[in-house]
Amino acid sequence: MEAEYGTILLASGQPKTVEEGQKTMSKGRYIILAVLCGTVALAVGVIIGWFSKSSLTEEDRVALDKFRALVRGADETVGNTIMDEIDSERIRENLRELTKKPHMAGTAPDHEMAELIRQTWLDNGLDEARLVPYDFLLSYPPMGEMGPNNTAVTVDGTDFEFEDTRTAHIEPELQGDPDAPQFFYAFSPPGNPVGELVFANYGRPQDFEYLEKNASINCTGKIAIVKYGREGRGTKATNAAAVGAVGIIIYPDPADVNVPGGQVYPDGWFLPGTGVERGSTLSDPGEPLTPGYPATDYAYRKPLGDVDVFPPIPILPISYNDAQEYLLRLSGEEVPSGWNGSLPITYRLGPGFTDDWAAREVRINVYTNTTIQRVYNVIGMIKGRVEPDRYVMFGNHYDAWVQGAIDDTSSTAISLELTRVMGNLLKEEKWRPRRSVVFAAWGAEEFGLFGSMEYVEQYAKLLGERLVTYVNMDVGVAGSYVTLRYIERCLAVLNSNGRYYFFTLLLHPYILQTHFRWYSLI
Repeated sequence: MEAEYGTILLASGQPKTVEEGQKTMSKGRYIILAVLCGTVALAVGVIIGWFSKSSLTEEDRVALDKFRALVRGADETVGNTIMDEIDSERIRENLRELTKKPHMAGTAPDHEMAELIRQTWLDNGLDEARLVPYDFLLSYPPMGEMGPNNTAVTVDGTDFEFEDTRTAHIEPELQGDPDAPQFFYAFSPPGNPVGELVFANYGRPQDFEYLEKNASINCTGKIAIVKYGREGRGTKATNAAAVGAVGIIIYPDPADVNVPGGQVYPDGWFLPGTGVERGSTLSDPGEPLTPGYPATDYAYRKPLGDVDVFPPIPILPISYNDAQEYLLRLSGEEVPSGWNGSLPITYRLGPGFTDDWAAREVRINVYTNTTIQRVYNVIGMIKGRVEPDRYVMFGNHYDAWVQGAIDDTSSTAISLELTRVMGNLLKEEKWRPRRSVVFAAWGAEEFGLFGSMEYVEQYAKLLGERLVTYVNMDVGVAGSYVTLRYIERCLAVLNSNGRYYFFTLLLHPYILQTHFRWYSLI
């Protein structure tokens, strides 16, 4: 019966049994399935191709075409020669020489540094090198008989100061230099506010909001102590003043500046407990009295009272050793999740202290002063042989808060070596760039990008017409890490305040050498 039921009458050439028919149908299914899979794959490919097609705008394509035109026909052996001739030992010697003295912007050693760079560039073979002067409003720590910047706990007007940060020198020869400025924040208003201490995390608006709404802490009349980072220094002071605080202390918590298990200086290169950060507190970069135009000696300057980029309350940096002395004695509830640092204490909000410090408050003593000082940009040039009015520009700042071995004298040391190598090729008549190569050593960067901002404000039209690209170095060497920065667009845009802004992109040196062929542009 099975055979009978399995027998069917079909035309010649067709299967004669159900089993044979099923085999044939299976083959058909495979074919259909294969066709469907192919169709789906094709559709998916089309979809992927459609959505992954280049997102370049027409403006981007034009820019790429211009770049290809700029580097067309470039002799890359020149770039290889330059890279091969760079001598790291010479860079080391440059750095050693350049860091012998503190050279904060506007001081006599700063002027000496500018002249040294100019003369070295000329000796190295640049066609020209000159000083471009500006008169900047700068801010300095107390000098002479003015009292030191410090914080202190106070009882009935009697201060008890922590001496640790100002006297514990890891490098006595350097830190004990009489010209080394004490720790301060530039452009902090002077003052001696006193109040209970409150811990406010990073000093952001949401941090102060938490204190008020979740911890019922009124910050009016208080001194806020906050961790470094997440907000600008001046912005932290503005946030604190908005809730009534009369002063603010910033310290670098190890959780933010060091890594677990990392050795601190001098055993490693992470920040030691006595280290104190310096920096500017301006809310907007550029010389504050001449917004939107260069700070030349003949420029109109806004009255100080009309300038709104300064912090509203005194602000001072301290070390995390000193911060620990305050924080471990704070009263109040424990901080919420996410507010803890890595000091070996229980972080509390305050306000005020516990136990034997219960009657004590904190005083901030800030004695900064402002004055207009002469500062120089140093500009050097190797003239191009074909397009001398087209510029490829290299720049870094040469000023520093103290010696600046990392920020940014390391880049100055590299710049001097780069000009030596290029200058030798010129002297030996082996090479002259197609386009002019311009070197810039910017002054007063640490105070708020003053030198580069004012230069762009002064020569915006010229740079907009002639500048091909700008390669910027900042912190050329830091520990075992090396980074180079280049400014993607030099002139960028004018913001609502009339300031020129730079867009920067971080590049690893390998990428800079192999993918962004800067030497092809010269």
